[in-house]
Amino acid sequence: FKLPIPEAVVNFVTPMANANAFLAMFMVGMMLDLRIEKAVFKEVAGMLVLRYGIAILASEGAPYIKSGGLGDVMEALPAALARIPGNEVVLVLPYYKKIRENPAYQVELVKQFYVSLGWRQQYAGIMKLKNRGDGVQVYFIDNLYYFGGREGAIYGDMDDAERFAFFSRAVLEMIPHISFKPDIIHCNDWQTAMVPVYLNEFYKADPFYSDIKTVFTIHNIQYQGQYGMELLEERMGEKAEGPMAVLKSMPEGFCNTTNDGCNLLGIVLAAGNVIQEEQRLCTAADNIVNTHSNCVDTDSIVLIHQD
Repeated sequence: FKLPIPEAVVNFVTPMANANAFLAMFMVGMMLDLRIEKAVFKEVAGMLVLRYGIAILASEGAPYIKSGGLGDVMEALPAALARIPGNEVVLVLPYYKKIRENPAYQVELVKQFYVSLGWRQQYAGIMKLKNRGDGVQVYFIDNLYYFGGREGAIYGDMDDAERFAFFSRAVLEMIPHISFKPDIIHCNDWQTAMVPVYLNEFYKADPFYSDIKTVFTIHNIQYQGQYGMELLEERMGEKAEGPMAVLKSMPEGFCNTTNDGCNLLGIVLAAGNVIQEEQRLCTAADNIVNTHSNCVDTDSIVLIHQD
């Protein structure tokens, strides 16, 4: 007994609802000692493996730029995910001066556009790395004012909140221009905390973005992106009202209603319904508010957003 030709099998099992039916049929065939062509089974079995398009966003990533543990994770994690058959992995980083001036990194300009930050319109360029060979495609977001023209450390400037709000919005604007639509956008630390906010408030009505999920990982809880509420007001304009209302209703410590201050780790919780938290010793609120508690010793906190 032979299964039909691969094309017919493909038509049968393509809907995920039929995947279990196919596996059941296969097991019955094995129990009846029926012969199934190995080539056919190999092709179909490959179709049943979950494949994901994953966009990983971070403010640093070795070997290109690194200041701490986040950089190490961004070197290892994308490569590990890319080794899973069928995954397509993209890593996006700011195009810092150190990267721009390193001749080892061969890049090409893919697209230029402008990014809206409240009333501002800021230039952004998509730089594609051409010489990485482990299956991870790296892109850099170019802007001389925010990244490419600045000397010294990658953090610590007075306008860090604006710089990384720009980066977060630029990444979302970039995606349709790189022939890649992610199933999952993985955000890391406070520098990319605005991505789920922007995605929900500005892009979810667009069919291209409507089914994209977000995952947010906190690597270093002691750095929370603590800024005033004007960050939302200036970077989101009229769209800021919803997230600000949610933030102000959160536990004390996320936002201080006296001086209208908040942190960006609170903002990411306001972006959507958090449905799962992993690797935690206590609640997300305790982790973020009580920065000197024993919760700080966790390696990472993963917040998986439903939206």
